[in-house]
Amino acid sequence: KPINSRSTSAEGYNTHGGLIDELHVHRTRQMYDVISYSMSARRQPLLISITTAGADTESICYDRYAYGAKVLGGVLEDETFAAFVYDLDREVGPGGEEAGDDPFDEAAWPKANPNLGVGKKLETMRDSARKAHSSPDAEATFKRYDCNLWLTGLSPWLSIERWRAAAD
Repeated sequence: KPINSRSTSAEGYNTHGGLIDELHVHRTRQMYDVISYSMSARRQPLLISITTAGADTESICYDRYAYGAKVLGGVLEDETFAAFVYDLDREVGPGGEEAGDDPFDEAAWPKANPNLGVGKKLETMRDSARKAHSSPDAEATFKRYDCNLWLTGLSPWLSIERWRAAAD
């Protein structure tokens, strides 16, 4: 049964299985917590969250993403939490510079798009990449939705590459 986040009767459920789609658009953790805690009386509850990367690193979505990364990395052990993350490798170097996969390298794209060429068309992604080269707004959209990279600003007026190039 769909539950609207604006519903006045969102609490009181005894959920066995829950599916939260596009967790990154949830402004608060309220619905996530309501559904999660409504499963406390169940013997084998299942809560699935599906999402692309977002822009709010203070959100429930980023919290779950970071937790999943710790479980996948062996930092935390949690047999009740399974994470499947498809994104490009992103690292920050000692001087604060970005390292990892180049979002414009087609060879890296399947990391963030395991269905590329099957469900998602390669030519559509190439077109998005071409647009991203000429517009910082399009670049942010491409990195977030096509490369599944977390961004802190959704509408930059200047790309980070151009900012660094102007440092001299």
